[in-house]
Amino acid sequence: ALNGKHSEGVLVAMEAGDWRQAMDLALSAGDERLSEALCDEIGRHASIAQAAAAHARISHRGDIAARVLEQSAPRDAAQSWYEAGEYRRAAQCWDRAGDGPQATRALEQHLGQYPDDPESAERLAELRAAAGDDEGAVRALQLAVRAGGKVSVHRKLVDALVRIGLDGSGHGVARKLRAIDPTASVDPATYAGALPRNAGH
Repeated sequence: ALNGKHSEGVLVAMEAGDWRQAMDLALSAGDERLSEALCDEIGRHASIAQAAAAHARISHRGDIAARVLEQSAPRDAAQSWYEAGEYRRAAQCWDRAGDGPQATRALEQHLGQYPDDPESAERLAELRAAAGDDEGAVRALQLAVRAGGKVSVHRKLVDALVRIGLDGSGHGVARKLRAIDPTASVDPATYAGALPRNAGH
């Protein structure tokens, strides 16, 4: 929420409909929580989000521009996050916009920097599988397992391994899954469909 001395000026400006002054006050305060709260508020209004984002870019705050655009223009927000080097945030926005190839590219770059992110690796596997790249999905799921991924990662890995003809490896992962979850089946066929499948397959 908007609290404190600086937030009072921001609130007054917003109530007066002067989002430019509100943004200038928030940025000059150097309070990231205040800036984020303002971005979320402005982002709810698609009619001003683009102009507010342009204003933020003039102040060399591409991150603020991206945050403002996340709700109303996720594709534009993704590009801003990407240019700022925030590849995970960019991927999330492209994913929300339905742009699988761009989301995949951004996640690959994110994981190149931060391989210990099982959630991002799992999502990369899903995107690759949906695009028909089952071998790429296996690699991403193996990374997710090494990073401490959840039970769902192991289930998807069994499915992916069977898809590419590595039934024995799939059975081995299923046995490891049983060690994590005593109720889990050791039959790889049980996990068919755990991973998204390309519409053409």
